[in-house]
Formats: sequence, structure tokens, C-alpha cells
Amino acid sequence: MIERPSARSAYVKAEIGTALAHQIRALRIQRGWTQRELAKRLETSTSVVSRWEDPSYGKLSLQTMLDLARVFDIGLRVKFISLIDMVRETFVPHPGERYVQPFDTESRDLAFVADVPSTSAVMYIEGTPVDTALLRTEAGGGRLRLGRGVVLPVAGSNSISIKL
Repeated sequence: MIERPSARSAYVKAEIGTALAHQIRALRIQRGWTQRELAKRLETSTSVVSRWEDPSYGKLSLQTMLDLARVFDIGLRVKFISLIDMVRETFVPHPGERYVQPFDTESRDLAFVADVPSTSAVMYIEGTPVDTALLRTEAGGGRLRLGRGVVLPVAGSNSISIKL
């Protein structure tokens, strides 16, 4: 793979095709849907859904992925990355990463900072930058929730600082 660009290209194609197919299936099962139910939500046939879930298919369009994101009520990120990063992230599969909570489930743990654009605010907790869009305080105070279940104790005004 080091000396052959064609091998690198084949790796990328195989990894993307396999990962997407497995994730589509995992997301469908996570929601308790059959292939028929997913097909109905997308106004397509079960044979098309079956093809999408086949790792050897590998011909999903961007529009199809956007449609899938819409019915699963999740986001979609498509970006180019270095091949070395891709190999590091994909060489050993992590099946649990295939599952994504729908917005209505995950949004219970989110609050947005009012009147402060998220691009202009950086919050630091004990010297570590934290995305302010993922923060909310726990009922009763004294703790800070960071996104999906990470809770930090808040000991006093010196524990949290916001830099604008």
C-alpha cells in the first residue's frame, strides 16, 4: 500500500463502502425498523435498501446519504482526510461507533449559549477548551454536563472561565 497509489485508492473505496453499509444497517436496527419500513420512509423498495446495506455495493450518492440522514434524524459529515488518519481510524473496526442517536433523543442533553455565537466563544474547564454548544448545567447546580453523559463537578468560580 505504501508504494502503490492504486492499493491506497482500493482501501479507501472498500473502507467507505463497507463502513457505510454496516452503519446504515446498524442505524436501521437501532431504530427497530425492518428494511421494508426504511424503504417506505424513503419511498423506495426493499431491494434498494438491501443493496445499500450490502458492503460490496459501494455506489451511494450524496443525495441518498442526505435522505438517509433525514429519515434517521441525524447529521451527515462528508470530508476529505489524510490517508494516514483514515487508516488509524478504520484499521480496527469499532462497531459501537455505527450507532447514532436521533436528534430528539440526543437533544435532551444539549443547551445552547444564548446571544453568543459558538464560533466566537471558547470555554475552558481546568485549562481544557470545551465546545460551548455541548454544555448544560445539571438540575440543582454544582455539576456541568458535557454532551453525552460526561459530568464534571463545578467547585467554584475558578473552575470555569469563558474567553470571548
